[in-house]
Amino acid sequence: MSNSTPAAGSPESGSLSLSRVLKLVLPLALILIGLSLFSNASVQKQAQAELERDILQRLLDDVVKPPSTTVAFVDADGDLVCDSPAAEKCVDPATIKFCYIPSEDPAREAANWADFCKHLSEKLGKPVEYSTGPTSISEQLSALAAGELHITGLSTGTAPTAVQSCGFVPVCTFGRADGTVGYTMKIIVPAGSGIKSVEDLKPAAQKRPRVTFTSPDSNSGFKAALVMLMEQRGLLPERDYEWGFSLGHDTSIKDIVAKEADLAPVASDVLDGMIAKGEVAADAIETVYESERFPPAVLGYAYNLKPELQTAIRDALLAFDWNGTSVANEYATVGNAKFVAVNYKDDWANTRRIDDIVRKAREQK
Repeated sequence: MSNSTPAAGSPESGSLSLSRVLKLVLPLALILIGLSLFSNASVQKQAQAELERDILQRLLDDVVKPPSTTVAFVDADGDLVCDSPAAEKCVDPATIKFCYIPSEDPAREAANWADFCKHLSEKLGKPVEYSTGPTSISEQLSALAAGELHITGLSTGTAPTAVQSCGFVPVCTFGRADGTVGYTMKIIVPAGSGIKSVEDLKPAAQKRPRVTFTSPDSNSGFKAALVMLMEQRGLLPERDYEWGFSLGHDTSIKDIVAKEADLAPVASDVLDGMIAKGEVAADAIETVYESERFPPAVLGYAYNLKPELQTAIRDALLAFDWNGTSVANEYATVGNAKFVAVNYKDDWANTRRIDDIVRKAREQK
């Protein structure tokens, strides 16, 4: 029997050979790699979810919020509109201040509503001035809450905030001669773009489509479209499409015509009006989605005006004859012919539902 020990490096040697190292290390390495890949995938998935929430919250962060000065909302009769305060707290201003939705050209808006202000002044027996002070929705709401604005016009999407926080009492909206009201949210694309429905919004390998919203306070230009894309199509901003704000329905429409955006949600009445005025060609735009009807812009007054003044304002608004007026020159081009009474609780139910979805999305952490 030989007493020699195994040669160094032989299979019997006590030292670790390459094959033994591989046998020991490779399974462990594979396990570690697998764990790493699983961990990375999990981290990436979590990071993606956090990114999507962050993008969504930033996108919603500019939604018009209540002003710093708000009214104490009391609704004893359940109509969802703020009740008048006690008689001693009601006001009867010597001059009534009115403004419509702020625009880039306050002088033009003042001219559009000149005949309307004259009518109100005659019916109320006191001066009615068009206020060019508010230059933004936030300033308009602040003026309303602070008592610096007594009658005003608001967009569909802004009305709930104004009612709940500023004491706005909706009275009437733009209507047709037969008394029907409403507009739809249309998602439009450039003619010949190849996009036939919102399902085509899914990003291609090279490029995500770009959606141009109007402004964060807009119902049809932003909130309704965002909710529809999230709820019905499972599409999220940044993940599935790029986005931006145009700050106006007319600008969004022009961007689509110029092919500077792939899709844009806009109000049907604005689109119809621009086509009727010849500002854009009907065949330059295609509609790939149309929503249910929403109430248009709304006119109303501050909750704390004297009850008899409130009644007089309501009567004057509904009695305004559009024929031959500056209001008709601007707003009759899309079929509007008169003001029609509204019921906030019923007519804004769907708008409030959309606002609630947006609010919950903003609060997600």
